[in-house]
Amino acid sequence: MRVAASRIAHALEVVPDYREVTGACDWVTPPAVAGYMQESEMFAELGYYLAQHPEAREKLTGLTPAKQLVEIGKIESTLQPFSTAKVEKVTNGVKPSPSSNGAEPSHAEPTASDTGIAPSKPRAAAPIKPLTSGSAVVEKPESEMDGREALAKWQRSRGVNLNRRSRH
Repeated sequence: MRVAASRIAHALEVVPDYREVTGACDWVTPPAVAGYMQESEMFAELGYYLAQHPEAREKLTGLTPAKQLVEIGKIESTLQPFSTAKVEKVTNGVKPSPSSNGAEPSHAEPTASDTGIAPSKPRAAAPIKPLTSGSAVVEKPESEMDGREALAKWQRSRGVNLNRRSRH
């Protein structure tokens, strides 16, 4: 509980409306979800997200405990930690987008003009040689065969089995 309390304290410092959003939510958290959240490193982020998304809470409530854990794990994988993202307050009735968890958009990767380094060229895929074409068997060319394969081809073409013992 001490760890969860410290995470909530950090969220209160970083997110200006954390107390209002989570305090306005009146939801009985299912035991499986509550247990998962307490052990999660993103306890505060999950609580903030669930407080903002009633449809996610309804979906979790209707699932079995095992499926609840899977679903809360999926939600957690889409969130960004509060420590690396600053959350904007709701201004003029506009909320931050739910997919970004209220975080500012990340900066784009530097381009070649920024770094002075040209991007590498993608490699061409190796040609694929089919082993079979329909019902016909495609054989390797003799230049690519080893000794045993060449001998087997010769025996097949002549209908001979050199490995068979024969008595005099």
